[in-house]
Amino acid sequence: MRVRQPRRRRFRRVVVGAAAALLVGGAFAAFPAAAQAADSPAPAPSGLETRPAPVGGASGDGCGADAPYGYIGRTTGGITFSATSNGSPSVRYDTEFLVEPGDGSTPYDGTASGFGGTDRQLLLPSADFADGVTYTWRTRDVDPAGTASEWSGDCHFVVDLTSPATPVVTSKVFPPAGSTTPPPTVRTTGAFTFTASGPGSEDAVRFEYALDGDLAVGGNPSVPVGLDGTAKVKLTPTRWGSNFLNVRTVDRAGNVSGTVQYSFYVASAATRDKAGDLNGDGTADLLATSTDGKLYVLYGKGDGTLKKAVTYADTGDGWDQGSVLRDGDLDSDGYQDLLRIGGTGYVLGMPNNGLGDFGTRGESTGPWNRADGKNWTVATQILHGTSGSLGTATRFQDILSVEDGQLLHWTDDFGGMTSTVLATGLDHSTVITPGDVTGDGTPDILIRDDVSGTLSLAAGNADGTLAAPADWTTVGEGFTAAHYPRVLSAGDANGDGIPDLYAATSHGALKFFAGLPDGGYAPAVGAHGGLDWTTVVAAD
Repeated sequence: MRVRQPRRRRFRRVVVGAAAALLVGGAFAAFPAAAQAADSPAPAPSGLETRPAPVGGASGDGCGADAPYGYIGRTTGGITFSATSNGSPSVRYDTEFLVEPGDGSTPYDGTASGFGGTDRQLLLPSADFADGVTYTWRTRDVDPAGTASEWSGDCHFVVDLTSPATPVVTSKVFPPAGSTTPPPTVRTTGAFTFTASGPGSEDAVRFEYALDGDLAVGGNPSVPVGLDGTAKVKLTPTRWGSNFLNVRTVDRAGNVSGTVQYSFYVASAATRDKAGDLNGDGTADLLATSTDGKLYVLYGKGDGTLKKAVTYADTGDGWDQGSVLRDGDLDSDGYQDLLRIGGTGYVLGMPNNGLGDFGTRGESTGPWNRADGKNWTVATQILHGTSGSLGTATRFQDILSVEDGQLLHWTDDFGGMTSTVLATGLDHSTVITPGDVTGDGTPDILIRDDVSGTLSLAAGNADGTLAAPADWTTVGEGFTAAHYPRVLSAGDANGDGIPDLYAATSHGALKFFAGLPDGGYAPAVGAHGGLDWTTVVAAD
């Protein structure tokens, strides 16, 4: 902040009716109407504040009554002074605003009129305020007879119009673009160091930053400036190729520096993520939507149990309508994405940022319209075609649906997706897609009889068909829909190479059933994850 030497500065005097500078209750002031005089002087006005409010001061309010006083930085809209008249509601008062510069310039003395008990506002342009000057201001009410109230208490602020120092960005983990040092791979976590030095650095309070995006007017991620003028932040870039980090400095008055852009390169992962793995740790995860409209991600721990469900604010709301399913790598970045089937049957692809957040990279349309002219609301189940035990997923996995008791296999075709019938007679059944159960490299299907609770394995054939019902084998009992309303699979969830099962009880608890080498499933253990599964609308 530059300290301004004292000089004579002439403030404009504005009286009632100067509409360009004076506001009353948020509207332009009118000329005073005739009003009766008060029987006694009104109490002094109260509720004094300025907009923007001073920042960094002792009071922490809009007045700045106590030292050290807060700062007001550069503003294009000027500074608004406001107070509440405490006079009689039947009397129209002239509320006088007196603003005194600390550099000896001529004070500003303006008046706003209104009835007692109402707010007064006075707007002064930014050009009327000088850098480095402390301003003191107060108000009082004057009735039509000229009787004045006591002055209010004093308010203060300091004007700071000096921009803070532009930061310098460095990183040992992510060398700058053009460096000969080999770049790290995606999902590498590393530190970036921000430094503010030289003129304008002494007032710096924080650095704001945005990875692979523009800095917003407000609400950016930030880190406080240390006593040495530096700060470190750890980030995990997930976009392979060129990346950039935008950084700026913010000072105690809210002034911002110019933005510096640090460009760097990140290499792609050696292999694509396997189906079911949403954050690249090699462990199968689950997706669930709830009646609260949120999308939840339940990350696997590697033993079949799940971490506490998380939801990301940028994925938005409205997920309680329709369904979700994992559908391979939609945008060829190596990450597992999802399909969002809305309540009207419309399908959108939601790219994964590589860490399980589906709200950072927009949405896309794709080859998911049906050639039969119907939409997906006719399906009682919509499922992904493969799962984690199959290995690396491909772009656009096939889709399975259950409609009118038939299991349909949908593939992309010219003019829309077309289907073939894989199984019939499934009116009272639940279809589960665990991946390759038999170990022959072909995805298999599990079919649960909702009434008897019998779980049958329908082995997949190399040509995409299923084994005939006579060849289905029983692999589980006791999975009735009454006891387990929802049964699903993410493939191999405990790392032993055998697909496993999850089942939600009628009381909302999620259970894990480990697949056994000779077929069947181990007794249930709690899968946890923190969700009440009675509120789950869809899961995959």
